[in-house]
Amino acid sequence: MKIIPLGGLGEVGKNMAIIESDKDIVIIDAGIGFIKKNEIPGIEIIIPDITYLEEKKHKIKGIIVTHGHEDHIGAIPFILDSFDIPIYAPAMACELLRKKIYRSRTDISPKIFLTKEDNKYKLGDMSFELFPVSHSIPDSYGILINTPCGNIVHSGDFKFDKKPTIGNEYRTNINHLKKILKDEIMVLMSDSTNAEEEGYSISEQEVKKSINSIIKSHNNRIIISTFASQISRNKIISDACIKYNKKLCIVGKSMIDNTKIAKNLGHIKSYEDLIIRQDQINNLNQNNLVILTTGSQGEKQSGLVRIANNNHKNIQIKDGDTVVISASTIPGNEVQVNDAINKLLKLGAKVITDKNHTIHASGHAYKNELKELINTVKPKFFVPVHGELKMQIAHGKIAESENINKENIFILENGEVLLLKDKKLNKNGKVPAENILIDGKNLIYEDDEIIKERNQIYKNGLILVTILFDSKYKLSKIVDLMSYGVIIDDSYENIKYIKDSLEQNINSSIKKQPKNKKNENFIKEYSANFLRQKLDIKSKIIVSLVNND
Repeated sequence: MKIIPLGGLGEVGKNMAIIESDKDIVIIDAGIGFIKKNEIPGIEIIIPDITYLEEKKHKIKGIIVTHGHEDHIGAIPFILDSFDIPIYAPAMACELLRKKIYRSRTDISPKIFLTKEDNKYKLGDMSFELFPVSHSIPDSYGILINTPCGNIVHSGDFKFDKKPTIGNEYRTNINHLKKILKDEIMVLMSDSTNAEEEGYSISEQEVKKSINSIIKSHNNRIIISTFASQISRNKIISDACIKYNKKLCIVGKSMIDNTKIAKNLGHIKSYEDLIIRQDQINNLNQNNLVILTTGSQGEKQSGLVRIANNNHKNIQIKDGDTVVISASTIPGNEVQVNDAINKLLKLGAKVITDKNHTIHASGHAYKNELKELINTVKPKFFVPVHGELKMQIAHGKIAESENINKENIFILENGEVLLLKDKKLNKNGKVPAENILIDGKNLIYEDDEIIKERNQIYKNGLILVTILFDSKYKLSKIVDLMSYGVIIDDSYENIKYIKDSLEQNINSSIKKQPKNKKNENFIKEYSANFLRQKLDIKSKIIVSLVNND
């Protein structure tokens, strides 16, 4: 039995893991990751590398989804391009996936099966059961997988919140977990996101108190930004608006869509008398209005960023507006979030963040909660997942403190293979696990030539040269020389001097070349190298040749 993480280790996001027996494969989650702004020009999203699975597609029995966050389901439409496999997902994730797949591909009909905690699902020579966990989206679950070599528990993303804002059914159900833990657990794969944080995580009830206080005490317009998937936060805000006689306007396509899904599933009420449309905003008393919007991470086209850029169709910041960013900033998004905040402040808004107000609670367990899960499961082997290396190491130390033998704790990288055999677990090689870059609907490897070219242009600019030549490869004329993002003297005299020098040197060099070397490639390479040396630049140089015969 093999356990192979393809994403989510050494990073936050892009979660995906393979459980492989001799006969069959099941996949746990398949999410997207985000890269820092402009780290790779034109690229914002990455997905796991599925090269290993391509030759084993006949073995894949399905994808098990723990919950509906993008870093767990976002890559599934891309995987379905390669594999026609069923998806097993809880209610909220089911609906989000159907909408996502419909928008990305209209020519496939995915097999999506609704999973529930009281059922057991057979996938080849493996089976799985679910146990409910608290997280920042409804219908979140951990997984117990029965394999021919022993039982594996995957925590999913979880915390222990004794008073979640969306019903007791969304507590992490330790009793249900204990009920299904009938046999020894060989391996526990557990969420490491907050392994460095002491104590217990903040409850959503604390966030509820703070947001209620803000909505009650501020007699001006309030704009609240949070994750579109944060349905419990949506409920807190909606309930507060009803309690304090405020109207609510929901802004941002994903926020509107997720709210509809949550209402249809019964996670929140409809609140028909509460909600107003965006085109009604300016007809109301602004002091009795709360606007709930996307954009807590500074996303370019989000509601909050459009408001901050003062180009939103219906909402313009006014003096006295209060903006509440009810989310923590995901690492890598700091620049764009701060940019939005500064623009809002400049427009006259007051901005409240989680730095000095309890307006956000993490959906991930702190140290004491991680200990509780370890002591409940009592695994023989422990694998920290879902986190940067420092988080994995911290989580490994927690496991060691809870009497897991150090040699039974595995700090892995994406692609490393664990082999479970005869109740022993060992590292057993590595499979491809590069970042796959998403450019529109195209998939690109990080080492592709196009990425190298983009980086070169981004860092050093671009020069375009057009050259006329005849059938004997004698240069006739440098037609054009244009630069983009390159600092050169572009006066007529200087450009003419560069063109004349290039022309003379090319013709002189061509004469010295053997007949078989006199070709277009030689002219292009010589021209590019000449210009780099002449101008002392590292720019990308593209030479176009036109035959004037």
